[in-house]
Amino acid sequence: MKLSPLLVFFASLAVINASAVVIDVGLPFKEIRLKNGTLFSEVTVKSVNTSSQTAMLVGKREMHSIPTYLLPDEINDKLKALMPTLSKDQPVDPITVANEKMVALERTDKQRRAETDARAVREAARQSNLRAAAMAEARENNLISAVAKAAEHRARDYFTHEDDPHSNIGYVTNVDLTMGDPETVPGWAGRYRVTGTAYRQYLNNQSSGFGRTTKKFEVLVDTSDDGKVKVSDLTIRM
Repeated sequence: MKLSPLLVFFASLAVINASAVVIDVGLPFKEIRLKNGTLFSEVTVKSVNTSSQTAMLVGKREMHSIPTYLLPDEINDKLKALMPTLSKDQPVDPITVANEKMVALERTDKQRRAETDARAVREAARQSNLRAAAMAEARENNLISAVAKAAEHRARDYFTHEDDPHSNIGYVTNVDLTMGDPETVPGWAGRYRVTGTAYRQYLNNQSSGFGRTTKKFEVLVDTSDDGKVKVSDLTIRM
């Protein structure tokens, strides 16, 4: 049988390390955090392969072949203390050793790819949530701005043309408005309340002079799911 160059390389390493063997240790741990950050909970170090320098970790339903250099130093110290003195003439199958090394490398690479993919999925979900939150905030800000503009336009029109129709007010020369931020109306979905004060200057029909009034008011504005706004009422507050 002709071996691949990689297999020949691992086989040569196995011949050099003729004392390679799988040793059962059975060390249980509540958790093991590898040096690359991977965490295993309720896991047992079942055995150690001295040829491939890997440890077999057994969990509730899974088995993992982990390079021993990834294990915490204190666990490696315990494993070394359990290693028996091996006979130098103990036979080792180089092909088996090479296969075990390749399997261990493949498992480690597969686990690394799985962790990378999981991080990518989490990051994509996080970015999607951030974009959705930003869009929702932008829609809310645009809606609030539209409500404020509609309330201001209605108040200015009212105090310029409609307020006190039977009074001595002639031509209104100026209207200044001080308005608060829109507030939601409890129990009424999509309705906002905007309060403010109107300062009006006008020509008096009787005295041919100027007059001034100050009035507090409240504007109710209804909104719809498509972002449209509509003023429903304006009342004078005492």
